[in-house]
Amino acid sequence: LSVTSTFLSILNVIIIQNLIYSFSNNSQTPFLKPENLAILYIFSNLLSIFISRHIIVQQKILSFKTSIQLTTLIFEKILKIKPSGSLTRADEGEIVNYIQVDAKKIIYAFDNAPNLVNGPLKIVLYCIILFSLYGYAFTIGFGFMVMIIILNSFITNWAIHWSNINSI
Repeated sequence: LSVTSTFLSILNVIIIQNLIYSFSNNSQTPFLKPENLAILYIFSNLLSIFISRHIIVQQKILSFKTSIQLTTLIFEKILKIKPSGSLTRADEGEIVNYIQVDAKKIIYAFDNAPNLVNGPLKIVLYCIILFSLYGYAFTIGFGFMVMIIILNSFITNWAIHWSNINSI
């Protein structure tokens, strides 16, 4: 479903592009009339919102179930089993750490799992759309942006290095 939502958001961009083109070109193609494109855009946008909200709800349900199961597992096992390499049972601090920190990390991982697929997919598809619109001007702009990000990384590392030297 998340990939469908991604393609619907890409479709929205293409519809807006065709809508602008239809106003500027006075196209008389039956499908490319502004009224038809506006209705298609509204339908596509509503469907994209519905799918996105459904995905969010399903992710929250899955992450909360997993968190509850992990907390239950910790209560069942950690209180009985000795930590590896020690002769004593787990103390209260370790148990609280497992419950409060690790369970929350699992919730966060489940909430952001679709972004591992959708993020790069959207970036690639939007780059293709921008290249088809602007051609080599987009390539030059994108290359300049990448150079600035790399330069920013070097400047940040240099500043961290010099702040560590000055703090000694």
